[in-house]
Amino acid sequence: FDDGNQAIIKKISEWAEDTEDGSLSDLPFMPPREAWDEVSSESDTCSPSSCPNPEKCFVGRARREMAKADLLVVNHHMLFSDVAIKREMGQFSTVAVLPSYKRVVLDEAHNIEDAATEYFGMDVTRNGAIGLIGRFVRTDRGRERGLLPYLKLRFFQEGGYLDPGDVDPILDHIDEKLDPALMELRDMIDAAFNALRNWVSVQTDKVGGTIQFRLKEEILNSDRAKSLHKGHFTPAAEKATRCVNLATELLIMVKELPVNPDTKETPWLTEELQLRAYTNRLKTLASGLSEAMSPVIAENTVRWIEIDTRNKNIVRAVRSPLSIGEPLAEGFYSNLASVAMTSATLSVGKSFEFFNDRLGINHIDGRNVETEQLESPFDFDTQAMLAVPTDLPSPDKPNFIDIASDHILRVLEITEGHAFVLFTSFFALDRSHQMLAPKLRELGIRALKQGEASRSSLLDQFRADASSVLFATDSFWEGVDVAGDALQCVILPRLPFRVPTEPIQEARVEAIEQAGKNAFMEYTVPQAVIRFRQGFGRLIRRRSDRGAVVVLDNRIVTRRYGRVFLDSLPGVPLACGEAEDVYEDLTSFFANKDS
Repeated sequence: FDDGNQAIIKKISEWAEDTEDGSLSDLPFMPPREAWDEVSSESDTCSPSSCPNPEKCFVGRARREMAKADLLVVNHHMLFSDVAIKREMGQFSTVAVLPSYKRVVLDEAHNIEDAATEYFGMDVTRNGAIGLIGRFVRTDRGRERGLLPYLKLRFFQEGGYLDPGDVDPILDHIDEKLDPALMELRDMIDAAFNALRNWVSVQTDKVGGTIQFRLKEEILNSDRAKSLHKGHFTPAAEKATRCVNLATELLIMVKELPVNPDTKETPWLTEELQLRAYTNRLKTLASGLSEAMSPVIAENTVRWIEIDTRNKNIVRAVRSPLSIGEPLAEGFYSNLASVAMTSATLSVGKSFEFFNDRLGINHIDGRNVETEQLESPFDFDTQAMLAVPTDLPSPDKPNFIDIASDHILRVLEITEGHAFVLFTSFFALDRSHQMLAPKLRELGIRALKQGEASRSSLLDQFRADASSVLFATDSFWEGVDVAGDALQCVILPRLPFRVPTEPIQEARVEAIEQAGKNAFMEYTVPQAVIRFRQGFGRLIRRRSDRGAVVVLDNRIVTRRYGRVFLDSLPGVPLACGEAEDVYEDLTSFFANKDS
């Protein structure tokens, strides 16, 4: 380890003697990423059957506890990470995240499509590729670091019993073949991703932030795209494959070394495990590099390039499934005895059709599928109201957010804070908070903003200061529970339609249109309805709660599709009309809150 991380490693070592589970969340400080990477266990670098110290191994202990358990509670990402590994490696893979299971209960099931899409795809990034090579070897402050230099050091430390004829060929293989090949690969990857970034930059007129550039067939068959594929990514993929072969040869050579005659053990078993894992990752990298700019687009896939205009090192080539119904049916449902899916927002307009279609449930043969929609336990007729002022401009007008902010202030004056303001973009959030924070301060209302602190810290501050207002986006639309007087109003400046230019959204819309269907009504609107219901659901969390949801997007009552949003809500009283009339009703509602 470099000198800067020595003290960190020492602190982690001391903590490891006292911690109960050895997890990062239990560590009382946040270590640098590179230090934690060196000491943390990963599924492919920690083999239960080859662990040199199974009794003290936190991962082994956790695996044994999971294997004995009757019930495992995991998040969607852990579940679908496990599913993805088992689809690729087999149901009984030793690198699987979870033990075998036959029954699954999926809560918040409206998020399954997004979670499965992420794990059933592939991506290759510049930073990830360079970081992987650095796992093998890198230069830091004039010194070589990584697995290969460390392996050589271990030979000198623990290999005194070996003959020079055993070790010298290995050292020569590292110094004369594998090391140089990895350095060449690093340079080739750097050049390839720099060229890719420059190409994407001139393909779009977007300025600032993250750019997602979809790779359609006609684009991949352009001269420049073919040049990137043949001139940069194919050679890099071939070099990565060469490194895989050299690393595999090294692994064989190390495994064939004799054991220590005194201990009857192999001193570098841990390094063997790491070498095997990193070699497998190199194989995946080679496949990703080969596909990144390939003109061949596989069936049921969407591909795009993502760059960050503020950071030249962030370049990502992505492939995602167009539909996850078939992968779920083949690699998930078919391996299970039963699946139960629950959520407050599985239906759209009282129907499960959208959900069943997106998740492939409509296409499962020979399995019984049952659905049930339960009525809300809350009395929305007396506990809540929905307020929609209709005289604001359309959300696509350039002055919408400024005018909406004036209305947000008016509503907050009535509610005296106690509110969430949930936006659909960080730009709108920042603009509105900047305009309103000083004015709210004058009213004695604290304006909290997502990004200023962690989610849990913001919620604690919001609960502690009942008059406060939280300006937020994405992650606060769901999974947030604030009961009681702290939250009495949820303001939604606009309906939560997803950005239609996101590559995966764009491709799915195109596929639906090509099938002769109305993508807006059959895909875009249902998605927005589910998100809208999640935002609405932040308000009433207990039978004693009371409050209002204010929607500043008049399309919910002026457009035909707005009926779908309204029909998906419980029977809540609607105040709709000119702003002053609506705010008069809102004032009366809160004036009578104690009656």
